Amino acid sequence: MFHDAKDQIIRTDLKTSSLSDNNFQIIDVYEERLNLPHLRPPNLKVGIFTILKDVIGKDLSKVSLPVYFNEPMSITQKTCEVNEYCELLDRAAQEPNSLFRLALIASFNVSRFNTIKDRTLKPFNSLLGETYELVTSKFRHFSEQVSHHPPITAFHIQSSHFELYSS
Repeated sequence: MFHDAKDQIIRTDLKTSSLSDNNFQIIDVYEERLNLPHLRPPNLKVGIFTILKDVIGKDLSKVSLPVYFNEPMSITQKTCEVNEYCELLDRAAQEPNSLFRLALIASFNVSRFNTIKDRTLKPFNSLLGETYELVTSKFRHFSEQVSHHPPITAFHIQSSHFELYSS
C-alpha cells in the first residue's frame, strides 16, 4: 500500500503484564485510523485504450479488469461508511420537534455522499456469504453479501437510540 507520512497507521507494540504462574494478559492497543491510504499511486498511468482494444466485441459483463481498477475495500466494508455521521440519527431519536427531526434524518441521508469525493474506483465484489462487522462505542454494524449476481449486500446498524437496516 502507498502511504503519505500523515496517513500512516500507528500501531503500538504489544504489552504484557504479570508473567507469574504462567498466566499473562496481552493488551493490544491500536489507534483509530482517520484516513484511508491512497487508493492508487498518484503517478500510475492507466492505459485504458490497451484494455479496451482487447475487449472489443466481447460481452462486457464477462470482462475481467485489472485489480488496480478497484479500491482497496469490499462492498460489505463500504456499507459501513453510512455510519460516519450516525450521531445525527442519535440526535434525531431524542429530538421532540418533528420538523427538526426530519431535517436531521435528511442530513444523515445526504451525508453519505461526503465520502465519494475523489473516489471513482469500484469496490471489490464480496463473495457470497462474506460478512463484515464493526463494533464501536457509538454503534454496531453487521453486513453480509446475500447475492453475488446481482450483487446484493444486506446490513444492520444498531445504536442505543436507533436501528437501521437495508439491502
